[in-house]
Amino acid sequence: MILLVLLETSCSQQDRNSGEMIGTTILDSINEAIKKNPGNPENFVRRAAIHRDSANYGDAISDMAQAMRLDSVNEQYHHLLSDIYLRSAKSQFAINTLERAAMLYPESTVTLLKLAEVQLILKQYDRTSALLRQVLTLEPQNTEALFLLGVMYQEQGNLDRAIQSYQTIVELDSENAEAWTMLGNLLDEKGDPKALQCFENAIEINPNYIQGWHSKAYYLQNHGRIPEAIEIYKQIHQIDSSYGDAWLNRGVLYLEMDSVSAASMCFNQLITIDTLSVIGFYYAGIAAQQEDDLERAKEYLTHALKLDPASPRIQAALEELK
Repeated sequence: MILLVLLETSCSQQDRNSGEMIGTTILDSINEAIKKNPGNPENFVRRAAIHRDSANYGDAISDMAQAMRLDSVNEQYHHLLSDIYLRSAKSQFAINTLERAAMLYPESTVTLLKLAEVQLILKQYDRTSALLRQVLTLEPQNTEALFLLGVMYQEQGNLDRAIQSYQTIVELDSENAEAWTMLGNLLDEKGDPKALQCFENAIEINPNYIQGWHSKAYYLQNHGRIPEAIEIYKQIHQIDSSYGDAWLNRGVLYLEMDSVSAASMCFNQLITIDTLSVIGFYYAGIAAQQEDDLERAKEYLTHALKLDPASPRIQAALEELK
């Protein structure tokens, strides 16, 4: 076991070092290209993308500024710069950049959709709606615009209009697994049994679409079909063993069935995957308590409280251990 850990650590470190060497080599190559031809904006854009992916946003913005001095009307440059601004929490700069692109390319649905998505993130619903209507005027069957409309209506609590948007999408594109899943979730929220068929459709379209599987499992557990839900959560982990929500829900179901050791295994998997999972440490503590391992229960719950000091539920659970 120790040898295995050492080998994994060694390989991981080698992979990391290899990645850093490759990244450095590419960056050196781009730097050299810029020296040879400082009038080529593409090299600045390539370097900006590398800086962005390394969260080095200041240098990424500087490189994009240089690229756009050389080519101020390139639509894709505006998109990349807006993405950098958004990642660096400068949302208004991202909007300004995309608005300039929209003035340059008023009929570009790609730019209009990107601008609408940023506005939606900021919950600027009137502006989002206007942009999406503009896209649908240009392209009446644009499913991406319809999807964002659905998300907007959903956030506003207008479930009927959200359902209408997702229904339109699946009528236009019956192979859209994400839209089927979103439609199913909303139908389930309204108590419509047709929700289950929506999840089945999503899974049939893409058997590896985890959100479709998860929504189906959640539907089943909420309708008392616990063993079927557990089997689906197991299926999810065959697709992606790091999917935390399935470990959480599966563990909670095991607790309800008094299968405490199985529940404990699930919660321990969750907190191994996500070391900042408050609910994971909370339930790991509850499971340990039910296994009469009070010392371990206190350890988990104390850690959960450190992650969320204001949680009355965690505080109450710790009080019970005294």
